[in-house]
Amino acid sequence: MRAIAAALLLSPFAALAHGTLFTFLAPDGVGNLPDGGMALIRWSAYEPLGTVMLDFYASRRALSGWPQTGSQAPDVLINPTSLLVADAGDTYAWVTSAAPAGCYQPYAMLRDPVEGDEYVESQGKVTVPGPSFVPPAVWIANTPGELVDPYGTFEIRFRVHDPDSATSVSLKYRDATGVYGIAEGLELPDGGGEGRYPFSVAGIPKGLYQLYARAEAPNEPPCETTWRGMLWVPGGPYLDAGVSDGGRCSPGGCGPCAGCEPAGQCRALPAGSAGDPPCAPFACGGDSAACPTSCTSDAHCAAGRRCRSSVCLPEQGSDGGRPTDGGAAVDAGAPSTRVGMAGWSCAARAGSPGLLTAGVSLWLLRRRGRPGSASRRGRR
Repeated sequence: MRAIAAALLLSPFAALAHGTLFTFLAPDGVGNLPDGGMALIRWSAYEPLGTVMLDFYASRRALSGWPQTGSQAPDVLINPTSLLVADAGDTYAWVTSAAPAGCYQPYAMLRDPVEGDEYVESQGKVTVPGPSFVPPAVWIANTPGELVDPYGTFEIRFRVHDPDSATSVSLKYRDATGVYGIAEGLELPDGGGEGRYPFSVAGIPKGLYQLYARAEAPNEPPCETTWRGMLWVPGGPYLDAGVSDGGRCSPGGCGPCAGCEPAGQCRALPAGSAGDPPCAPFACGGDSAACPTSCTSDAHCAAGRRCRSSVCLPEQGSDGGRPTDGGAAVDAGAPSTRVGMAGWSCAARAGSPGLLTAGVSLWLLRRRGRPGSASRRGRR
């Protein structure tokens, strides 16, 4: 249910009450440059009543609210004349020659005379180049509805396009109360590419948050974007994966019961793993990077041991290669005979013939000394 709720809060399509559906098809992602001074806007729409009007806008800022007023006002009106959704087709050529250099977030404004206005963001950026450079463009590539993992980490995936400069990326998150930093100075080489960052949400209050990315290159306009989804932070509790160094790990640095993944995250080894170095007499619990110090079941113990009163003790029949007999170790290879009588267990070892005799004598004494045995014989 959490994934569904998060996906619906900022879906890539809009649906008005009387049945209008609108989905952006282009631009998609980053690296969308005008061809011949024009950028194609493509979409799919269904509007049965023929009353909804359509306008396209573009903004060089990251949208974080209603995009028509104040600091969210658009930089460019793409189509000078409003379009009727039912008659507009599915493609519009945006003439970008009059737009200043930068990366732009197109969006559609659907104007319904009954239901009011609704806006839909495109699924990518359009980069308008300058006279001698191409500005950077950045996009958060996570699919709307992705969730924080059980260890309290959300891996942010971002893509950058900048064919002529190295790019530095910063990541932030925000809610109604403010904007908060995640990471800065994430460097990508000339041309850009894909980056990943493990965002630990431990300590962040339960709630919904926007993710924000900014790409900068020397002497070029920066590019900003917000994730199309909303990040749901469950508020914990989270499993302990031994994450260190601000969310990044190095091989061998996670603890005996965790391993370092390529993305820079520690992950707990499966329950029952021996550990490296081994946790004997215990086994890894599957939810921590550290070796356990007590047990609640045999599954928490190393091979050949069983959990007894929170301690992993050797199994009967295995004590470093020495078989046991009733909890007492005996010489390996020495034949023995077990005699069980009335709850007693005696072992007769080769070379100890008196032990069996002593056991039988004790049993006879116990029988004779039971309370009430004489009175029962007297009533016969």
